[in-house]
Amino acid sequence: MADPLYRKTSPISWLKGFNKSGFSLIEVLVASVIFVVLVNIAYGLLFSSLFSYFRLSNESDVLAQLRIAMNRMEREVREARWLTSNTSASVLKFRLPKHMTQANQGIPLTYSRDKIISYYVSNGQLLRQIYDIPPTGFDGSAPNRGDPVVRYNEGVNVIARNIQSLELTYLPAETEDHSYKTAVRITIRGQAPGCKTLLLTSTVGIRAQRGW
Repeated sequence: MADPLYRKTSPISWLKGFNKSGFSLIEVLVASVIFVVLVNIAYGLLFSSLFSYFRLSNESDVLAQLRIAMNRMEREVREARWLTSNTSASVLKFRLPKHMTQANQGIPLTYSRDKIISYYVSNGQLLRQIYDIPPTGFDGSAPNRGDPVVRYNEGVNVIARNIQSLELTYLPAETEDHSYKTAVRITIRGQAPGCKTLLLTSTVGIRAQRGW
């Protein structure tokens, strides 16, 4: 009979219970749900950050385009001889003196060096159209304050993109003929896809008529 003090015993394993039981189905499901939730939260934060970045980038681009458009119109309106009588609430038209150069030695008191400049919005772009005015476009020494009889189209240039509208108000309101008004309030609106509408407004005074 074997001595009970020296009987053979099996080694004790601390992981015995864990190895036999493992993870239960409920524990696996809970862990999976938590993992999916965390992944969705991370994805949502990433998507939101990227969307905000692109939206702010697009809005900054639109604002830059609006400023380019406004600065160009302000500068030329200030240099204009006068607005044309047929300028409208959405089309800005004015007479711009052609600067004298070595190749353009016209008599300063004539209007043969003038150009008609037209700004308008088409297909999301602010366009600038130029008409050259020959002397035949006037009645003697008194120029037509509307469009001349003869106009030579010098082309159309794109000034800004992502432009929704151009809105014009001519001042003073009591003056019926636009060509005798002394200021114009310019409002331009722009918008990029997925962004809010941005606008700029400026009131520009037209200089007094001069003979050059």
